[in-house]
Amino acid sequence: MLLSSGNIAVLGPAADQFRSLVGCYAFPNHVLSKHPGHDLGIKIPTVLAAIREEFGADRVRFEAGGEITSGDSDAVSAAVALARDSDVAVVVVGDIAGLFGDGTSGEGCDAADLRLPGGQHGLVTAVLDTGVPTVLVVLSGRPYALGDYGKARAIVQAFFPGADGAAAVAGILSRRVPATGRLPVQIPWHPYASTTYLQPALGLSNPGITALDNTPLYPFGFGLTRGAIVYEIITAAASLSTGGSLDAAVTIRNDGDNTVEVVQLYPAFRWFARLSNSSGTPGSRSGPVNRGRSPSTWTLPGSRSPAKTGRSESTPARCGSSLARRLPRPQ
Repeated sequence: MLLSSGNIAVLGPAADQFRSLVGCYAFPNHVLSKHPGHDLGIKIPTVLAAIREEFGADRVRFEAGGEITSGDSDAVSAAVALARDSDVAVVVVGDIAGLFGDGTSGEGCDAADLRLPGGQHGLVTAVLDTGVPTVLVVLSGRPYALGDYGKARAIVQAFFPGADGAAAVAGILSRRVPATGRLPVQIPWHPYASTTYLQPALGLSNPGITALDNTPLYPFGFGLTRGAIVYEIITAAASLSTGGSLDAAVTIRNDGDNTVEVVQLYPAFRWFARLSNSSGTPGSRSGPVNRGRSPSTWTLPGSRSPAKTGRSESTPARCGSSLARRLPRPQ
């Protein structure tokens, strides 16, 4: 476990910034940002505070490495020096939410491209270049291009996790909290990415149409977990009538550590589909029906646990037909 021992350098301008945890219409960003000096009124622990609580304050040292909205070479140098003097680095970057220019993300806070704001790209690359094992945490209101950060040992894309979100981030880092999150959007590889929504027909490399490669770094639905999950069988009819339903079954097993797996099954319809899921173990129990595009979450013990089968029923809201398909499991 990367953070189980040794000194931890917490770096990055979002690490000690409560405004990086909540969106632009949250009271602290929407109102209090225009009235400095007033009490926050609610507790919003920062990621830095949560990491100190999770791992022990004596193990944690901090350097901001600059501001979210601007670069500072001296501050980056101080952050790099602290990283070199530590066993592991946690770099926390992203947005500060606001309205109409009072932030880097939010209503009226458009971005020219999908680079990290300010000088944060330079901070991340400088820390990664030290060779110190580094975990990147991104607190953001939009999916930024992270393709240049392949040296990171892990990336936690937390978006705006909310007033209590810092403790959840720290729990993910310590493995106290199972990593079950799956991306609701794509994470771009390049800053010029034309879309981050699901997987449009032209959202990959298309040399005959454009010289720009829009293939995402992490696709819709991506997410890592502990364990060694094996998807053994998936069965589904190849088509369905516009007034019918599609019943699909998937069998999985876990050959590794105890884990929680989010099983995702999405139908590919020509127009719009209404999806309901239920899961369970054959002959023993079945879970509740979830309306909407809701994946199923299964708890799986380790050491070659027996295969577990769940079922998903899909009903089209309009005409169209296609084979139900499972997203490829990330390697």
